[in-house]
Amino acid sequence: MSTIEQILEKFKDVAVRVPSIYSLSPSWHPRVVPDLNGKVEEGVELWRQRWLLEPTVYKQIRAADCGYFTRATSPDANVENLQIGAKFSSWVPEPLS
Repeated sequence: MSTIEQILEKFKDVAVRVPSIYSLSPSWHPRVVPDLNGKVEEGVELWRQRWLLEPTVYKQIRAADCGYFTRATSPDANVENLQIGAKFSSWVPEPLS
């Protein structure tokens, strides 16, 4: 086993809790565009069901609420671009084997 593999092995199954991005700057109040009749979430959910096959990863990505994050960071974008941004935020590479 190489040195890199030994180091990576130490971090296997380690859980990391990431704080809310909004708590880092309490004075920041994002202008969040509403999810227009659920169209952003609907498009992203179809994508997740097709591409996130691992149930644990699927659950974690849903909890991350990538649609909300995208609507907060791109409040002037149209629905199609919001869906693209949320899908990009939801993308998780397959674990290395």
